[in-house]
Amino acid sequence: AQPAEPVASAVNRKERRPAKTNATELPVLWLALISGVVTFALQVLWNRAFAQVHENSMYSFSVIVAVIIFALALGAQLARLGLRRGMEPRRLIGGAWMLAGLAVMTGPWLFLGLSDGLAYLSVGGGWTGHALHLIGLATMVLLVPMALLGFGLPALMEQAGRIAVVDAGRTLGRLLAVNVTGSVVGSLVAGF
Repeated sequence: AQPAEPVASAVNRKERRPAKTNATELPVLWLALISGVVTFALQVLWNRAFAQVHENSMYSFSVIVAVIIFALALGAQLARLGLRRGMEPRRLIGGAWMLAGLAVMTGPWLFLGLSDGLAYLSVGGGWTGHALHLIGLATMVLLVPMALLGFGLPALMEQAGRIAVVDAGRTLGRLLAVNVTGSVVGSLVAGF
């Protein structure tokens, strides 16, 4: 005879069933998808733009990635500060993304102006001078729009946590999975 199944394990099995996506989660999940697509598509596109004025090397790629990661982290930190001060997540993300859209639209003109019409970056000052010029150009063009885009994920996570019906952890897990999926799609679409 088999021993009776403990009640606790039967309860644990029920808890492991995937919860259905709540209808109020869908807009947040769509925004997380869009956030991932746009952020990584912009990274790929800006790498290609910088390849026009700088040799397409690991240096230029790593500078752009470093500036974008720094900008996203800065935006996320500013978003967390705003949320702690009581800002509504929807308003925070709406305002930040509207400003990000304007900053992204002005980015190409700023890039053209700062690169003297896509002139190849001069090598004056040796490797250090060249690297500093590249870091300065990338920071001036990418910092503001990417920081404003960085407001998105913390605000979406806060909103998802607020609307979670049963388990906020599952809701946040779905949100992050959708965002990562969007990141992969954005980098592939922009790359091809």
